[in-house]
Amino acid sequence: MKKTMILMISLLLCGWAVAQTKSAPVPDQRIYEAYDQATIEHLLATSPRTIEYYNFFLTESYYIEEVAQEKVHDLEGMEEFTLKHPAVGEVPDFSPEGLKNLNVLRFSINISPIGGAMYRLGNTNKIIVFYPGQVITENFKKYLNSK
Repeated sequence: MKKTMILMISLLLCGWAVAQTKSAPVPDQRIYEAYDQATIEHLLATSPRTIEYYNFFLTESYYIEEVAQEKVHDLEGMEEFTLKHPAVGEVPDFSPEGLKNLNVLRFSINISPIGGAMYRLGNTNKIIVFYPGQVITENFKKYLNSK
């Protein structure tokens, strides 16, 4: 009887440990570039869904479009995509390689719930277009339901 109880408790603890491991999201490395370790640990402990959202947001909240060379003059008045807290002399890398690892969490973004947002990527002929806030939220909910 005693052995059976110990075995049951051990199985329950193992099951609980596995369940806890599965529910904790793994932060994308780019989140560590945008937020300090203490903030990320706090979010993991108190609001893991926020980490999941950031992971989703980093790849699914925007698309990048190239503007035809003859239309580049139309971009002159468009707001540029700027870093929130750049290091001294830091310039964003909007090259094709730099865009593969773009960390949108490090930039100043103002996304409208209905209209989204659009910014020029430096002095290039590329723009970054953020989906409307409502669309991002709906897509995140669909993502969570598909897991």
